[in-house]
Amino acid sequence: MSLVRGENFVFWALDAGQYKTFACARSGNMSIDTDVIETTGPGTGNFRTFEATVHSFTVGLEGVAALNESGMLTLPDLQAKQLAKEKIYCRYTQTSEDGDVYRKEFWAIITNSNDTGANGGIATFSISLKGTGAITQI
Repeated sequence: MSLVRGENFVFWALDAGQYKTFACARSGNMSIDTDVIETTGPGTGNFRTFEATVHSFTVGLEGVAALNESGMLTLPDLQAKQLAKEKIYCRYTQTSEDGDVYRKEFWAIITNSNDTGANGGIATFSISLKGTGAITQI
C-alpha cells in the first residue's frame, strides 16, 4: 500500500521565481467541486438526472504564525499578497511512503487570512485560497 503521511502533504507557492513553502503550516486541504445542471425531462422516469458542467476549487492552510523564516512564505508575506490582490502559482505535492508522488499545480487568489493569538498561547494563522483556472495533475 502506498500511503501518504500528513507531513508528506506539502503546499508550495511560486515567489520571485522560487517555490517556497508556507512557514510553519501544520495542516492543509484542497476541495474540488463540480457543478451540475439538471437534465430531467419527460420520459426520464421517477429520478432526476444531471450532467456535470464546471469545476471550482479551494485550498485551506493552518499553522503557527512565523514572521521571518528564510526561504519560506510567512504570514506577513501572504497577507501582503492578499492585500495586493496578487494571483499566485501554487503546487501541492503528496509523497507516499513508497516514494510515489502526486502533484497538482494551479493559480489561486488568497481570499481570506486569519491570525489569532491568545495570552499565554502560540499565535496561529489560517489562509483560504480560491483557485482560478484549471488544475494540472502531474
